[in-house]
Amino acid sequence: MKFPNKLIVTLKSTISRVPLSNNAIYILVRARKKNDYNVGLRITNDLGQASFSADEMKDEIEWTRRSFIMDYSSSYEECASEFYVVLFSNEGVQKCKSALKLYLDFDGRVLKDFELIQLAHNSNLAEQKWKFNAEKLTLEDGIAHVECLVDGA
Repeated sequence: MKFPNKLIVTLKSTISRVPLSNNAIYILVRARKKNDYNVGLRITNDLGQASFSADEMKDEIEWTRRSFIMDYSSSYEECASEFYVVLFSNEGVQKCKSALKLYLDFDGRVLKDFELIQLAHNSNLAEQKWKFNAEKLTLEDGIAHVECLVDGA
């Protein structure tokens, strides 16, 4: 996988094009072996933006792979260039909170994500996914920008 040095995702309403803040999103990375990776839980800021770095993606994929060896086997380099930006539904936020709560003592990353998901306000939104190819993104100084238009917002 050749993820950009930095990816900036902007969520906007499909109808009004207004930026959507305080929404939980993550990146689903396609693995070539076993399970795909859900990485980079983020909450959009007042501009509807959240950023992801290649270094963070590598680190999270390798941590997940080491922590759950029966479920994951693809290294960062072995992952496909295809990835999805995923918007949690309100129900998804609640399920994420419950799941993270079970693993609070597992690792400091879990506590960080648990605290972060508390800020999410994905009210009345269905889960939505936007597909991208890391190799086809336009880069400016190693930074790629993608816009995701949210239905129902």
